[in-house]
Amino acid sequence: MVTQAQPAPPLPFDNPVFGPAAVEPAHPPGVLNEERTEVLQGKVLLSLATGTRWELIRVIRECLYGAVVQAARFTVVQGECGPPYRQYDPQLVAVKVLLWDLLRQENQVDDPRREVAAMQYLDSRGGHRNVMSLTEVISDGHAIYVIMPFFTGGELFGFVASQPYPMSEDELTRTTAAPPAPSRAAAAAAAAQARIIFRQVANALAFLHRDGVRVVHRDVSLENCLLQGGAAAAAGDGGGGGGGGGAPHVVVMDFGMALRYPSGPRGTLMTPHYGGKEYYMSPEVVLRDPFSPEAIDVWAAGIILLMLLTGRPPPYKRAMVHQHWFAVIAVHHDLQQVLDLMGFNNISPAAVDLMQGCLKRNHEERYTTQQICSHPWVVGDVGPRALPERRGGSRTARYRAAAPPRCERLRACLEAMGRAGAIE
Repeated sequence: MVTQAQPAPPLPFDNPVFGPAAVEPAHPPGVLNEERTEVLQGKVLLSLATGTRWELIRVIRECLYGAVVQAARFTVVQGECGPPYRQYDPQLVAVKVLLWDLLRQENQVDDPRREVAAMQYLDSRGGHRNVMSLTEVISDGHAIYVIMPFFTGGELFGFVASQPYPMSEDELTRTTAAPPAPSRAAAAAAAAQARIIFRQVANALAFLHRDGVRVVHRDVSLENCLLQGGAAAAAGDGGGGGGGGGAPHVVVMDFGMALRYPSGPRGTLMTPHYGGKEYYMSPEVVLRDPFSPEAIDVWAAGIILLMLLTGRPPPYKRAMVHQHWFAVIAVHHDLQQVLDLMGFNNISPAAVDLMQGCLKRNHEERYTTQQICSHPWVVGDVGPRALPERRGGSRTARYRAAAPPRCERLRACLEAMGRAGAIE
């Protein structure tokens, strides 16, 4: 009798390291915490270790422990015919300001210092161009200042919501009737953009999962990928990928839920850790079962690819996540049938195969990140599948005629998810 190995606990990251900092002009005692972070705008953040200065331009958004501030690095240059002036670096940075008073409070739901520790660990392993890096981490008596590159294209979620799918950003967050199938040209453009973006997400995960790094992100999502260049750059690359020619640059960020996992063969399980965004959670995470670290990130990558190609989230509702979405994908073992019934019948077979390989119910059967990176759809020039000819009827109709009982089971699953109006 073979004894199943016990799931392994995660390995700790080292404590984060902060360099000394100063803010000019200095804050009066207590002002920063009383007025939160608005008082930072227009001030200068100074690294006492390196002498680097950043002008804090504007607060981008408030967060649980402080705010994210846009900033510009500058040097002071002596003018030839006048007083010294500031010479700014054209590359902006984002400064995450974490207030010490809030970090020291008890009963914290999440400690952002763990994310800093995870990012410093990844940088110490050489980093990766598709993984968010740290420029510097400094601290004074008021706050920790986490300085990172600033990405002008915003979150990948916003990119998907801005594409010419017939839906709004609000509709992207809920299940609605399926949109009409896009034209062949629109499908080709969507596939080209999706390939460029997804290739970089896959490269980032391959770095996280490789020997010597072994980090599971646990919260891979459109919201946690940033884009430099936006839709225009994605369209201008023409599907060739790479780093030049206006191609978008994608990075995976937000390592607040990341864990290190110990060495072991593929399939080695970790103790259950529930977390992440519901749309991207794998079955074993939802069911709070022990999980394979690489496999849960691969599942989330498959959901990202599905949304890049269709502009839609997975077709399930909150209360039905176990019975229906997993049943449709994992029990029927044919994602193409689901896509056909949703109205997306012009996605290439290679892309469908890639999604299906990421979305296997059994985590041991899912693709590895190495298999994803070498998949023909990712590395090749696979165009969209030709739309079915009218004289033969739609492929959905032909499938129903050939296998009506199984098709009706799929229909029942989708109808139970409130999608009856999407199936004609």
